[in-house]
Amino acid sequence: MQDSVSLVEDDLELLNALQIAPRASWADLSGVLERDATALARRWHRLTTDGIARITAFPRQSRLAEQHVSRIELTCRNGEVLNSAQAIAADPRTLTVEITSGTHQLALTVLGAPDLADYTLGYLSTFPDVLSYRLYAMTSIPYEAHRWHVRALSPKRRNQLTALAGPAGSGAEVARPLTELDRAVIARLRANGRATYAELARDLDISPSTAARQVNRLLRAEAVGLRCDIARQYVGWPYSAVLWGIADVDAIADSWTAAGDCVPELRFGATVAGPDNILLVLWLHAVTDLPRVEQVLTAQLPGLRITDRSLRLRMIKYMGHRLDDSERFAEPTPVFQE
Repeated sequence: MQDSVSLVEDDLELLNALQIAPRASWADLSGVLERDATALARRWHRLTTDGIARITAFPRQSRLAEQHVSRIELTCRNGEVLNSAQAIAADPRTLTVEITSGTHQLALTVLGAPDLADYTLGYLSTFPDVLSYRLYAMTSIPYEAHRWHVRALSPKRRNQLTALAGPAGSGAEVARPLTELDRAVIARLRANGRATYAELARDLDISPSTAARQVNRLLRAEAVGLRCDIARQYVGWPYSAVLWGIADVDAIADSWTAAGDCVPELRFGATVAGPDNILLVLWLHAVTDLPRVEQVLTAQLPGLRITDRSLRLRMIKYMGHRLDDSERFAEPTPVFQE
C-alpha cells in the first residue's frame, strides 16, 4: 500500500456509484458517470489496492434471527487493550473489533454464535486481560450500513444507478436453508463482492451460469447484501461515535428513512435487547458536530433519549477484514457461517 492517498472528485463519484450499484458492469457505470470504462476499472483497482475501499457481503436484516448478531463491550486490563484486540480478532465469529473511549475499552460485533455462553464464557475467558463484558443481542437493524452514501452524485445519476442495481430483494426465498454452495458463494462475495461469475465459477468448480443464478437468488432473497465499504477518514469523515439510547421501537419504526435523509452522519441503527434498546453509529467530520447531530436525531426519531455515547478510537477489524495501522483494508479473514 502507498503511504499517502489523495482522492479527487472522480474517486468520490465512483465510490458513490458502487455504493448504489455494487456489481454494475464497468460499461454500465461508464454510461452513467460519463467516464471511460477502462479508466473506471483502473481507478477502482487503485482504490482497492490502496485499501481505501472494498465491496463485501454483509448479513441482512431478514436473516438476523438466524445469524445471531450481537455487540459485546469488553473491559480490559490497562496496557493490554491493543494486544487483546489483535488476538480476539483472529476468531472467525468476531466480525468487528474496535477500540473505544468510555468505560469499555473494546467493542466487538459477533456473528453466527447461537451459543453466546460458549463465546463469552469459553472463548473470551481464555484472554486473561479481559476483565468483564456486557452483551447486547441485536433484535432488528432498521437502518443498515449500506444505506450510508458519500453523496457525491446528482439525484439524476443516483436514480440511474438505482435502476442498474435492479429491484430490491423481497426476502421471499429466505425460508429455504442455505446450502453448502450458498455458503461458499457468500464467503467469496465477502472477500470480493465484485468477483465475476467466471471467477466464482472457477473457484467453486461450477458453471458461470450457475454462479449467476446463485448470486442473484441470494441477493433477491436478501440472504445476503452487498455494500461498498470505505476507509472513512480518506473521504472526509475521520471520526466515529457510538450512541446508546432508549425509545419506543414501534413509535420510531417509520422514522428511520427520514432520519437518514436529514442526518448524513447516521451510519447504522439497530434495536438491541438490553436496558438501552437503541444502538446508533455515526460518522463525523469533527467531534464538535456530535451535539448538533444528537439534537437532529432526537427530533427525527420521536421519543428517543440518548443515554450514553463513546468515540471509536481505532478499528482493528471491520466486517471480517483486518485493518492496518492507518485503518485501511489490509487482509480479508474467514468469517464463521452457520
